[in-house]
Amino acid sequence: MKRSSLFTIIIGLLFLSTYSFASDYYIDSVLGVDSNNGASISTPWKNSSKINGLRLAAGDRLYLKSGSVWNGQQLKFAGSGAAAFPIIINQYVGGFIGFAMGYTDSVSFSTIGAGTCTFIVSPITGSALGAFSDIIAISIAIGVIKTIAVTIGTPIIAKRIGLDNPRTAMVHGGIMGPTSGVATVLAATDEKLVPFGALTATFYTGLRCLLCPSLLFFITKFILT
Repeated sequence: MKRSSLFTIIIGLLFLSTYSFASDYYIDSVLGVDSNNGASISTPWKNSSKINGLRLAAGDRLYLKSGSVWNGQQLKFAGSGAAAFPIIINQYVGGFIGFAMGYTDSVSFSTIGAGTCTFIVSPITGSALGAFSDIIAISIAIGVIKTIAVTIGTPIIAKRIGLDNPRTAMVHGGIMGPTSGVATVLAATDEKLVPFGALTATFYTGLRCLLCPSLLFFITKFILT
């Protein structure tokens, strides 16, 4: 059992380390500048020919700005992917327009999903995955809405769900989060329960700060691709 667990951890670390060396490249025919590094949405290249001088590696991602036009240019790059880490060519669009259309890329999907955990987890996840700033803003907004809903709604139903003892307070903190919302709810219910709920809520937040940019992202990427 111990050997199998160790083997799983080693494989997981190898998987993470391989993916961590993957690179993203952005090309925008309107706002791009070829002197940029092309490594982010804020510093895209202008011409698609910029990618031709690179040797792409397994897991690298090439994003073409939706609506861009490149006349007389061909996309020819060296390198190759792998079965588990293909080279991905995708498009990217403006945040709110893309959200209205329905995001399907794993970075945006994971970042928005992290917002349902807490508004603290969302920017950490988005920054770690290189999500666009508007996606991170949407994710934070979702987290804030959740906090408000938990803060207002839980005291109303506290008695019905048995939120009146340390055990249920810890369960509530571990499930709901974030710490601020849980502490406010428990203070309104019974101030003696605040330390119990805050303890698990803090652990909840920290754990998800680790899992959302890693495990959640890889699961989402696997499902979407």
